[in-house]
Amino acid sequence: MWLYFLFLLFLGAFADEVSILDHLIASEILQHADCPPLFHGQNCQIPYCFPEHGNLVKRGLDDYYCNCTSSYASGEHCESVNCNDGNLSNSTFKCECPKFVGGSYCELTILSLIVCVLIVLGTVLCCTILVIIAEKIKKKRARYCAARNRTNESHPPPAPTVPLVERDVIQEQ
Repeated sequence: MWLYFLFLLFLGAFADEVSILDHLIASEILQHADCPPLFHGQNCQIPYCFPEHGNLVKRGLDDYYCNCTSSYASGEHCESVNCNDGNLSNSTFKCECPKFVGGSYCELTILSLIVCVLIVLGTVLCCTILVIIAEKIKKKRARYCAARNRTNESHPPPAPTVPLVERDVIQEQ
């Protein structure tokens, strides 16, 4: 299992992170007269969150932030998207993955799927071996108990001994 996580970290080290803002003009998304791009509200305290990758969360009275819904999205507006080996679509702002790669952020490669399958198969194999060993131990114990019972039946226990009491009577003459 640790190998799988190390593998994913290794893939993530070479992934490109792309900003949605590279594909858009920020002032066209949410234009508010006195606020900087991608902010709105009475005091410009509410950030615009890209809904494909994050949600707006209220922390306090006038305190808002974007909560990115995936570990592959980051930034103040969840605008930076890590598509691993894929490309960010200009129209949908979702990752477009190459052949044999899947997942919302192109995080599932054939190699990662093979590793997952091998981990599952290894776990099933280990459990099966443990069950087989437990059954063999159970059968050995049953044979031992049966053999022990047979030896007890073929040699009945000896009859109890009755102690003899002898009395010597001495007569006086």
